[in-house]
Amino acid sequence: MSSLHLSLTFVYRHLLFQKWWILTINNALSDEDKVRLIEGYLASNKLSYVISLFSSVESFIRTLLREKNHDINNKNFRSCINTLLSEELTTPIKGGIQVLEFFSEIRNTIHNDGTYYSSKNKSRNFKFKDETYTFSNEVRIDFVTWELLIEITDSILSIMIEILDDKNFS
Repeated sequence: MSSLHLSLTFVYRHLLFQKWWILTINNALSDEDKVRLIEGYLASNKLSYVISLFSSVESFIRTLLREKNHDINNKNFRSCINTLLSEELTTPIKGGIQVLEFFSEIRNTIHNDGTYYSSKNKSRNFKFKDETYTFSNEVRIDFVTWELLIEITDSILSIMIEILDDKNFS
C-alpha cells in the first residue's frame, strides 16, 4: 500500500462521513468548511503524486542515459527525453516524447500554484488520448483530474516497458 492509497482510503472511509467529524472535532465545522478541507487534502495528495511520479520517471531516464555514458549533469528533462527516445532506442516509441513532455509541463505548473508560465511567452498544446490540452501563458490549468493522471501514468508505464524491451536496453 502506498501513502497515496492510504490517504485516499482515509478520505473515502472517514472524511466523507459525518460520524468521523463528530467523533474527531465535535462537528464544529460547517459542511462547506469540511468540503473545503477535503478538497484541499485531495489537492495536496494529487500534488504529491505528480511530484513523486515525475521524480521516478526522471530518475529512470537519467539512470538509463548514464548507463549509456551520456553526460547529463547539466541537461534538462526535455533534453534527456529527446536523447533517450531519439538517439538510444532501436525502435521509436510512437508519441513517447509528446506524453513525457505533456507530463513535464503539468509538473512545471506546480511551481506556480497550477499556473502555466512560458519562457517564450507562448501557449502550448498537447494531444493526449484524443483530447487537446492547452497550456496558455499566465493561465491556471484546470484539466488535471485523477482520471487524467491515471491515464498518463498508464502511458508512462507503457513507455518505460517499451524502453526496457528495446534491444539497446534488454
